[in-house]
Amino acid sequence: MARVTVSASNEVELLEQIAYLSQAGSAVLQVIIIAVAVWAGWAAYRQASSFAVFELLKYAQGETFRLARREVIRKVDELKVDGWWDKSLELEASASDCCAHYDVLGRVLMFRPDSRLARFLEPWGPSIIRTFEALRPFVMHRRASGGPDFRGYEWLYDQAMLRRARSSSTSKVSLQAHEETTATPPQEGSRQPAPP
Repeated sequence: MARVTVSASNEVELLEQIAYLSQAGSAVLQVIIIAVAVWAGWAAYRQASSFAVFELLKYAQGETFRLARREVIRKVDELKVDGWWDKSLELEASASDCCAHYDVLGRVLMFRPDSRLARFLEPWGPSIIRTFEALRPFVMHRRASGGPDFRGYEWLYDQAMLRRARSSSTSKVSLQAHEETTATPPQEGSRQPAPP
């Protein structure tokens, strides 16, 4: 059996290389652990954000809120008479419920206006706009008489209007771009009308 002889200097070199490799491996392992921790934190944030949107939507679908919105849209929107809230306690209660629910949603979203706001305004923007415009005199009356100010509801309305304006301007731009790309090019020899 042949015996391998390792000199002391070769042994030191080998140990140094092993030490460097172990340090490099440790650094790589730490980077991997940090990357996994960052990814886990991001995934937890996304899950919590999705859960928050789910809870907001569940709140917006509550039975009393749906009934209040229905009453506002069906009856209050058609009245167009100042002081209707003094003539019907049922309509006044529906208006109060609708305003209070949208006010809470607005204040929650105002606290953290992130992607949740966009996800919420996508399906609910038209309802927010319609009900607030119908209830604006009621909101102003309540505010002036020292009642709830419904600032969260008003903020939510403003955000929905901004989103509507952005989406309509984006739609106009994309429609114009579509018309420009689908326009038929003039045929050779045909006369083009003079620009106005």
